[in-house]
Amino acid sequence: PYDKPWRTGANDATKLTTGVDLVVGGATLPAGKYVLYTIPTHGDWKLIIQKSAGQTAEYDAAKDVARVDLHRRTVAEPVESLTMWLIPSTASGKAQGELRLAWGTSLVSTTWSLK
Repeated sequence: PYDKPWRTGANDATKLTTGVDLVVGGATLPAGKYVLYTIPTHGDWKLIIQKSAGQTAEYDAAKDVARVDLHRRTVAEPVESLTMWLIPSTASGKAQGELRLAWGTSLVSTTWSLK
């Protein structure tokens, strides 16, 4: 549903595990385990990052670590299944890139980098 937190996965919350400190869309995430939710809208979306604590499909705002803006654009070819990518940059320097999520005709994204 639009304008409400969504578990961002099929039947269970999507997990993100990182062994290094990251910066995702401006939010610093220490190495650890996280759960991802999104707030889909007709415009830009929000990515909600929560510390992993056995979450299910039910959203609990008290577990939020960060909320990150996801910039939306329309794609010509619809994406049937929710798909996520971590696209690395080829620029020199510390590792960085773009986090993308696509579903239907919407593609949303934000930046990521090593801390």
